[in-house]
Amino acid sequence: MLEIGTTLRDARERRGLDLAECERATRIRAGQLRALEEGRFEKLPEPPYVRGFLRSYARLLGLDAERLVAEYDRLLGQDQRLSEHDLQPLPPPERPIDALRRGLPRPRRPRRPGRAAALRWMSVGAIVVIGVLAWTGLSGHHSSPPETRPSSRLVPRPPAPTAPRPAQRPAATAAPLLAVTGLPPYGSYLEVRRGGADGEAVFEGTLAPGSARRWSVAHPLWIRVGWTPSLRARVSGRPVALSGGTANFLVVRDGVRPQ
Repeated sequence: MLEIGTTLRDARERRGLDLAECERATRIRAGQLRALEEGRFEKLPEPPYVRGFLRSYARLLGLDAERLVAEYDRLLGQDQRLSEHDLQPLPPPERPIDALRRGLPRPRRPRRPGRAAALRWMSVGAIVVIGVLAWTGLSGHHSSPPETRPSSRLVPRPPAPTAPRPAQRPAATAAPLLAVTGLPPYGSYLEVRRGGADGEAVFEGTLAPGSARRWSVAHPLWIRVGWTPSLRARVSGRPVALSGGTANFLVVRDGVRPQ
């Protein structure tokens, strides 16, 4: 059985390298490299990031990267194996569906209107028609032409003077925004600093799938992405390309530059 941590540490010591030099070469934090060498995988991010760390570190030390990743997947499978107790069948329903249907009330049929009700409505309609005809006949004998009155001439009034509108000031140009969104299945680790790698820390953590963050780019932002395929970035609404797996970038007004 291959010991991942021992293999990495022995290879680094044979080459005479320290963790600080390996951090500059792989862009992986020294604390994360130490966790790999000590086999403390629970201190590291999600499994996709650990596989990327193993590949980068193994290539730097001249080791078989795929063999180390395969050994990590074997250890990961043993930790996440389900027991038979977690896969019990569901109990049957207490009452069958046929019994539930028999307990429902039956819908009632709508009643049809009787013959007597139809005759009453016909009588009412005939009375209304006769009354309308009689009223129109009487009004025709006594109608007289309407009186006409001379129309008065209207003089249009001059429009009221309007006050001049104040000149509108041009709106201030807003600073562009950096918007990032985590993508399934695991999201991505993200670190954001103002100005550069040694600037003020703005955010550090794992951006879960579907979650989003935004920052103003009035000044340049330095970002470190744990796994670029699991992160989507936009600057002022325009998508920007992030590539390189675990990589650093500088975000400015016109886009993103690799660091």
